Amino acid sequence: MILDRLIRHHPKSREGNIKFFLVLLAFVCVAAVMVRLVQWVIPDKPTPLLLQEDGVIQTSSFEDAKTKTDTSLWLPEDLFGSEIFVVGIYPIQTDHVSAGTVMVVLKKEAWRTGQIVYLPGVTLGEERAKYLTTKEETVVVEEKTAYLLPIQGVLPLCKTNVEGFPGTCQFTNVLLFEAGNEVITIASDNEKITQGEMIAMARSIAKQAGQETLTQEVSVDAPVSQ
Repeated sequence: MILDRLIRHHPKSREGNIKFFLVLLAFVCVAAVMVRLVQWVIPDKPTPLLLQEDGVIQTSSFEDAKTKTDTSLWLPEDLFGSEIFVVGIYPIQTDHVSAGTVMVVLKKEAWRTGQIVYLPGVTLGEERAKYLTTKEETVVVEEKTAYLLPIQGVLPLCKTNVEGFPGTCQFTNVLLFEAGNEVITIASDNEKITQGEMIAMARSIAKQAGQETLTQEVSVDAPVSQ
């Protein structure tokens, strides 16, 4: 009511307001077109799936990764429908990773499903202390205690990635266990790999590590032929 009276009593102000809003609308439209043009000319950068540390070596082949590191690597016999998207090898110590760390990113269709991290030179207790949670389950992996930890927030954050790169969600569970002389973690991305599947993958890795160690011991103890 008051606004209508003001407009009726001040027609020039009303005309000025209309012109101002038209100019503002035109400016917003031009700005939106310019943003879309910039996005088309300069496409968005992909969200990194690996820690971007100095010296990191990337490959999409697990067998190739084995040739680029002294860290012992074993791949689960069953990835439950996932496949390797990228492997990151960190040969030098940084503020975030120890020397020799290897990260394997798994994907299925258009989404990251999980991550396997090999951590030489780290104890299970040291790795366990990094996770600030009081909730944990203990499971047995090749006669050794392993820890299954929930790490999700209230609502896991998911976001799509640029074309050619899988989308990502926050990790919701992580399994910490030992295989050979290394600590290994398996993380599930928004439960795309179930807890049971994570445990099965861990047992497969630990079994391979045990068999490899046994073979090496037999080779060392075998008598040298004359």
